[in-house]
Amino acid sequence: MPKKGILERLKEGPVLGDGGYLLELEKRGWVRAGPFTPEVALLHPDALRELHVEFREAGADVVQALTFYASRDKLATVGLENKLEDLNRAAVRIARDVAGDKCLVAGNLSLTWRYEPGSAAAADKVRKTFDEQLAIQTDEGVDFIIGETFSFLGEALLAVERGKKTGLPVMVTICFENRDETADGKSAAESAKALLDAGADIVGMNCLRPP
Repeated sequence: MPKKGILERLKEGPVLGDGGYLLELEKRGWVRAGPFTPEVALLHPDALRELHVEFREAGADVVQALTFYASRDKLATVGLENKLEDLNRAAVRIARDVAGDKCLVAGNLSLTWRYEPGSAAAADKVRKTFDEQLAIQTDEGVDFIIGETFSFLGEALLAVERGKKTGLPVMVTICFENRDETADGKSAAESAKALLDAGADIVGMNCLRPP
């Protein structure tokens, strides 16, 4: 019997997710502070697997593949841009192995350092960055997509656009720092409406400081 999807589960009630992998793995000594890139999926897969198991046993309904900051631009900061495919595949496979029939597995996209408001060329770079990761994650069989921690609503909308092209449900979260609007001047309500209108299935807010 196939697992119920994320939207089907949400219709039945709250769905409990996991989170905070990079910071927790840093506390345990497996991730370097600063870059926070997820090479642990290749270098110390057992440490990542153990944390997934802990989240699953704590009651998580969803485990996320550790692909936050697993984009070419982020991996380049630690000289691992040529490991993008290996890393994304390994992260999804570890999550799927732990999830089994109990949990859903979410692919994960993060903010990039390539977005510039009003720049079509920058938007295309962001699209390429997202598409590169999504192709690998969907090929490995994620159940839905999470795009998270976007300071710019414009970049979050690009995550919705590219995520929806996979045919999977898409969840996108924005973040706020110091003031109660996005970096491009949109309120939480305006942002939520724009994301839903763009086709996001789930919207939210995460990380940094709240307004």
